[in-house]
Amino acid sequence: MRKVIRFLFCCIFLTQFFFIHIVSCDEFPSKETGSNNNRERQDSKKIESITVTAQKRQEDSQKIPIGMSVFSSIQIEDADIKNVKDLTYLVPNIHMKQGASSNVLIFRGISNDADYIHSTAGLYVDDICYSMNFMHNPSLFDIERIEVLRGPQGTLYGRNSESGVINIVTRQPDNYFTGKVSGSIGAYDPDHGSSMSYKTELNLSGPIVADKLFMGIAGAAETSDGFMMNSFTGDEKAGSIDHKNGRWTTRWLPSDKLEIGATLDVLDTYDKNGNKRYQEGPWKTDTHKIMYSTDNNVNEQKGDGQTLKIKYQAADFDLLSVTGRRFYENHMLRDSRCSPVDDGINDITFSSDQISQELRITSPEDSRNFKWLGGVYLFREKNVTDIALPVFKEARDTDMETRGYAVFGQGTMTFKKLHVTGGLRFNYDDQKGEMDYTGPVTRYTFDKSFDDTVLLPKVSISYDLTPQMMTYTTIARGYNTGGYNTGYAKNTSNFTYDPEFTWNYEAGLKSSWLDNRLNFNMALFYISIDDKQVPERDGISDLMNVKNAAKAHSQGFELEIQAKPLPGFDLFSSIGYANVEFDEWTTPDFNYSGKNLPNAPQYTANFGAQYRHISGFFGRADLILTDGYYSDAQNTQKLSGKTLVNLRTGYESKNYDLVFWCKNLFGETYQTTGFARKFDSVVDGAPRMFGVTLTCYF
Repeated sequence: MRKVIRFLFCCIFLTQFFFIHIVSCDEFPSKETGSNNNRERQDSKKIESITVTAQKRQEDSQKIPIGMSVFSSIQIEDADIKNVKDLTYLVPNIHMKQGASSNVLIFRGISNDADYIHSTAGLYVDDICYSMNFMHNPSLFDIERIEVLRGPQGTLYGRNSESGVINIVTRQPDNYFTGKVSGSIGAYDPDHGSSMSYKTELNLSGPIVADKLFMGIAGAAETSDGFMMNSFTGDEKAGSIDHKNGRWTTRWLPSDKLEIGATLDVLDTYDKNGNKRYQEGPWKTDTHKIMYSTDNNVNEQKGDGQTLKIKYQAADFDLLSVTGRRFYENHMLRDSRCSPVDDGINDITFSSDQISQELRITSPEDSRNFKWLGGVYLFREKNVTDIALPVFKEARDTDMETRGYAVFGQGTMTFKKLHVTGGLRFNYDDQKGEMDYTGPVTRYTFDKSFDDTVLLPKVSISYDLTPQMMTYTTIARGYNTGGYNTGYAKNTSNFTYDPEFTWNYEAGLKSSWLDNRLNFNMALFYISIDDKQVPERDGISDLMNVKNAAKAHSQGFELEIQAKPLPGFDLFSSIGYANVEFDEWTTPDFNYSGKNLPNAPQYTANFGAQYRHISGFFGRADLILTDGYYSDAQNTQKLSGKTLVNLRTGYESKNYDLVFWCKNLFGETYQTTGFARKFDSVVDGAPRMFGVTLTCYF
């Protein structure tokens, strides 16, 4: 099947290439543009540079000594990136483990193999941290830019960014009035019948008072029957979804040097999470089918956020204040055994209420020989988990509060072609937790407090071989906070676990060729992981202790290529390889040394081609490859890789777009996560899906 897929993809590629040569025209513009639809005008013959804020100041992405991928608003539209899961397909060495409600981001094979509420990767939206892994797959709409930073980012981002960071920047209103309405209809084709899906998006923005006050609103909604069927009850909508998101943004410019911005957003979802099926044993089912005793399997999310940004531009420095509050709640009901046996319903709630304040001062944008920044970060986060597991006759209610602060700074000194960067962050966390435990025969309460004080340095040296080619080496430390074993603790001794740390050693090349028609970037890395947070199960009750019992490493490379060989024609690809293994970890029952870390595919890759004709017709093809990987630390359950082909074609004009699309063209069956237990179980990926999208601009 893979040979057939690759052959068909080559046919698509060659057909597009041939079409370019036979069409007689002088210009092949990229996506058309005008203030009416607020899509940027792009030079059809060159790859435009993208200004990013990955290092918390505006810089050209090709000049930053970090392995990173950047997607502009137009690239997000072209690739139809609707959530972070879609994004992971197009970035090397990044993977998402999706469970019933969790969305664990895995950079360069680094993750924690347990039911932790935090992950090793950070997600930020407009400089506000989305702290829990349940929050790491938000819907993406009206986005200006996405930056994906691979490797530890502790110096500038602090805790829980030891493997990487995704930085999402929403679009800000300005002096141009713009608007967009979009609607999509799609249909899955699982083997139990078709299932419909509907998406709508709306955004409006523009000036209230010219040059002074601007406002924007944006919203997105999605409903779908899903692609899972409960064959025990006959429910064909066992995986249905209902998502609603909204955002309101205001910008005020009281003077030329002062800008004040406020953003409010809301989230409301109601999904049925009948998605975990058995691959073996008495309850084994076929792909996209389950056998649950009940249809009362739901996952609800509610959330809202408020952000206030104040920017001030002085003569010798720029000042930025970011104040944020974020509330999130995830409530899950699920058949206890995911089987026809009626053993009750798991009732689990995760909630988070976070307040943060960051104050940054940076050198002016026109600084040349020395660029610097410094800042202070303060936060308070309250997390609550309520877990009732009737099959074990257990309930755990845990209240956790973390208060912390950080002081950080980073500077870059330039000596003609040589750039030397040094940074350091002092990070302090104070955590308090209390659990009420109710078991089959006992009930008790226990609590524990601890604090972490961490230094997170970074050193980087880059050299400009030419104005379009830079090499770099970077050493940086990452840090994943300690925490509480909210799902399995039975006493104070196994209630908490300590932080884990990484050292990242990276060398890379960033280059532009052929008068900015070709970008070629590469990175080599080695990451050592100390005090690895690992789960140790007792093998009888399946309960888990979390310990800092292991050492591990990740090593590999990343390649990213973007090319415009001819006007209107774009090629893009990325390849990632990561070999991730335990170095030391031995339990009384097993020696894990030499085993692969779970949920760490050895390679990821994507290859794409896109063509736009002067008439407005366009086509795009994406090939996505992921290697197989183990779902557990003992390497007993291996999930197969995936090879997906996505296609998009249609017509674009100044006022509307009409797009026909297909995802997973050849109906590849694959899994998004696995559970190695007495009987292995998995969560299936989406089958083939066809659809059409109409977008109107005004």
